[in-house]
Amino acid sequence: MFLESSLILLLALLSVMVSWTRNVFMSLMYSVMLFVNASVVLLILGFEFLALVNMLVYVGALAVLFLFVIMLLEIPSAELRAYYRGWSVLAFVGLIASRLLYGISPFSSTF
Repeated sequence: MFLESSLILLLALLSVMVSWTRNVFMSLMYSVMLFVNASVVLLILGFEFLALVNMLVYVGALAVLFLFVIMLLEIPSAELRAYYRGWSVLAFVGLIASRLLYGISPFSSTF
């Protein structure tokens, strides 16, 4: 029960981060993580076929399509580096998710 609710909260956080971030590449990474997390939730709920279709269609085809469009935009590297000052929100979300999957409290100091 705790795992399902934490994954659903992570879905909500990732969906907000997709539209909140200004960096196109980070928005793409958040959306890929959102689709993978949605597939995991569907697997937990017992919808194996929908989880597989979600992984194949969204994570596979749309991620490749979005990466192709991002490469065509030719964003300068100085503009991309301007967003990486300090901790990345993506790294923080990954740390919290990994701690939740191992059953450790996200705010304890031991890993």
